[in-house]
Amino acid sequence: MGDMFRKQQAKNFRKKRDRAMEEAGRPRLFSRPEVIRTVFTLIPKDGVALHDNERCFALTEDSAGPVYAVRGHEKIAIVDGDGAEVLRQAIASPDGPGIAELRITSVSEISGTASAELVFDQAGN
Repeated sequence: MGDMFRKQQAKNFRKKRDRAMEEAGRPRLFSRPEVIRTVFTLIPKDGVALHDNERCFALTEDSAGPVYAVRGHEKIAIVDGDGAEVLRQAIASPDGPGIAELRITSVSEISGTASAELVFDQAGN
């Protein structure tokens, strides 16, 4: 291999390493205590059944819109209440991840509404 190629590889490695270190230092959605300790209320869409221990994702289409719980590509519920506002702000912020994983902890037999909490990845984020 040529000398110039090796120098460019080393330069690219340092640049990627520095960028990764900078990104690792940014606060993440899951380091915010107001999001971690919140139980979210999910109101299912018509004809959709929610199940205990089901995992879904929370996302929003824009920073002012509702937060949806999705299963694959299907919107299954709307996240409601004060928790929805906190979650929307955390997801939609420029430093936010844009998406969060939720685990349904309980489902009301009468109304079908569910309670959910955040799921943390193996790294503890």
